[in-house]
Amino acid sequence: MSVLAQYSQSSADAGAALIAIAIVAVLALIPANIAGKKGYSSGGFWLFGLFFFLPALIVALILRPRTASPTASAKDHLASHPLDSYGNHLCDGLRRGAALLRDLESW
Repeated sequence: MSVLAQYSQSSADAGAALIAIAIVAVLALIPANIAGKKGYSSGGFWLFGLFFFLPALIVALILRPRTASPTASAKDHLASHPLDSYGNHLCDGLRRGAALLRDLESW
């Protein structure tokens, strides 16, 4: 009978620990959401909030919103089509391959 009592007690402790972990994970969404709306990494702030909730919340509240730099918006505009970025990568790869062939021929 005592083994059964110990098993039920340990499963109750495990259930309470699981609930506590779930609550902490949900609470970590608060600083992640605030930081994400300000233009910062939501995932990074979720991890920060998971381990250090109160400091993450304070930092997320204090942070100023990020402003987009003009060069970043120009890059986004130029690479707005998904095939454009693939084409750029393909051209870079072809250039590197041609340079490698020239080096091998001169060697």
